[in-house]
Amino acid sequence: MSNELTTILNQAQLDIFTQTTPKDAIRVRPGKGGKSLLYTDGAYVIRTLNQAFNWNWDFISDQAEILYAGDKPFEVKCRGLLTVRI
Repeated sequence: MSNELTTILNQAQLDIFTQTTPKDAIRVRPGKGGKSLLYTDGAYVIRTLNQAFNWNWDFISDQAEILYAGDKPFEVKCRGLLTVRI
């Protein structure tokens, strides 16, 4: 971790960001070429940000795409800007 982050974040925040993702928060979905892709859902990310920054953050999406399984939507892929007020 860069020295810049260690001077900006407090120890509790550093502990949250350097922890291993709990196994029960890791999901698996099929990917292209028969691969299995690991990911965490949005709820886990939101809970972690709230724990680290006490709801003092914002996320603005600048690109979103609905992914389909056949003709049914099953996932949203989103890109954006995360702002944390510390």
